[in-house]
Amino acid sequence: MQVALLGEPVALATATHVEDGALGPNPPLTPAGGPHHFVPLRQGIYDQPVPDGNAIHSLEHGMVWITYQPDDVSAETLEVLDGIASDFGRDVILSPRLENSSPIIVVSWGQRLVMDGVDEQLVRDFVTTNRNRSPEPGLR
Repeated sequence: MQVALLGEPVALATATHVEDGALGPNPPLTPAGGPHHFVPLRQGIYDQPVPDGNAIHSLEHGMVWITYQPDDVSAETLEVLDGIASDFGRDVILSPRLENSSPIIVVSWGQRLVMDGVDEQLVRDFVTTNRNRSPEPGLR
């Protein structure tokens, strides 16, 4: 029996491939699936924002995307997030996201966790529980 997914369920539009720029303006909450670009984003720690459409494609492949609003997180919080991303390197994308309306938002396909501050164990549990529970799990 599988453990229930963590986070809040997110209603998704059909997961179709769209051209770069076809998604429109970035929403204030990190997207958790739906239409996406043709090329997935590689796992890793990014110090600059990444295209939503490429990261969404990676979610379809079972990755977890940890985003943060750079103006709202401390160096200590970023260090914790870096540690989580490093520990789950194959399965996690970590990037700043300027549009975020909350300091930290963690997403997997169809699930979203919005946080005002980092709860390291909760983020680790989210990654462990939600990774590879997507339409195309395990593709890297």
